[in-house]
Amino acid sequence: MMNSVIAALLLPLALATPLKPRQDDERPTLNTGCEPGDLTPENWRTNAIDATISGTLGFGQVPEYPRLFLQDDNPRLDFQCADLNNADKCTIPTNFIFVGEANDFSGTVCGAFHNPQLGFIGQAWVNLYTHLRNINNAVQPAVDSILNSNFIDELVTKSTAEPLPIPKEVLFKLAELSLVFVPTPIGPELAAFRTIVPRFKKLAGKLLKNARNEQADQDENIDNQPQILKDLLGSVPAWVQENMKEQNDDIFLNTHSDNTIGDMLKDGAGLSTPTSQEDYEKAISRNLKIFALAQLWTKISMNLLLSDPDEFGQCISEPSTRVRDKCMQFKYRDGTIPVTLATGEHPRDAAGAIASTGLNFDTVANNAIDCQNAGKTFSDVDFDGFLTSDNDNDQAIPACLFGVPVVGSLEG
Repeated sequence: MMNSVIAALLLPLALATPLKPRQDDERPTLNTGCEPGDLTPENWRTNAIDATISGTLGFGQVPEYPRLFLQDDNPRLDFQCADLNNADKCTIPTNFIFVGEANDFSGTVCGAFHNPQLGFIGQAWVNLYTHLRNINNAVQPAVDSILNSNFIDELVTKSTAEPLPIPKEVLFKLAELSLVFVPTPIGPELAAFRTIVPRFKKLAGKLLKNARNEQADQDENIDNQPQILKDLLGSVPAWVQENMKEQNDDIFLNTHSDNTIGDMLKDGAGLSTPTSQEDYEKAISRNLKIFALAQLWTKISMNLLLSDPDEFGQCISEPSTRVRDKCMQFKYRDGTIPVTLATGEHPRDAAGAIASTGLNFDTVANNAIDCQNAGKTFSDVDFDGFLTSDNDNDQAIPACLFGVPVVGSLEG
């Protein structure tokens, strides 16, 4: 009853051009079909659906706008997308024909409405919800798969030589993880992800920041590092899920004073096929592993050492790899002594630590070199730039994610 009152009071104010009397000869139509394969950004443009949105005064500016907007056209449609834990009603039935009218779109989502354009808009909202729900449901299994494996223990073992005291304060202080990087997929799904996620304003720029530990000043030996990293990763699911809910509420429940909701749908961005929960799980697991490696290496003052292949026989006698015609090896500081060919600690298996995340040695080395050449460090890691770039290969990572100091030069 209350919802009906809200709709009756608010929707007349929100609609720029109220729907005309529903006569068959005036019924809106589409320039395309409305089968699943027709619900594309291209057909969104062909049907000028942006004009429908921009021509609707106050589009998205009243509470529960998606539900009320669709029900204004078809009051029998129970459209509910407010709960990420229950997707049963966040759908538009394809067999739900608008009563009392000739219908050219029976069996499609457009057939549920007097104005079939609303089928495109409704499906875009369903897709946005599905993106958020799949990320919400994928993050816990992804983190659990890491925590229940030997990944963290082996990562620390391969990356260090014992003993290696690291202040807890250092491990927690720099723990900043971009929310939009966590679920970023690789391969074909990346294009669709990059199309829609930047429009989720509640997620943009969000970073995971861990509070300072009460025992932060206490040095911890190498045996404690796996647990510290596990605690860091263990805090990720609740943080991600809280923000997914906040973004979903912003779309389906909140009041807006601007065109946020309409802008989110522009150009049919919401019609990109949502990434599956399974693929999000794989992406989250990959990205968290990469981030854990980058965090650990930054905190232990890892350096990338470049030398000529024949100098001291380093490419033969030390755990080094040849990249860009240079001998490259990762070493970290022994106390405060700068890293050189003769100083610094060798990780037990730097290449193995890198490989455990799915990255190649070259990828990490080049990321460090390019970062230093740009005059930047790990603190300048560019998550947002990564999201808007066109690099979609399986080795793509944000600039400066491995922004460790580089000792030596590519010249000569």
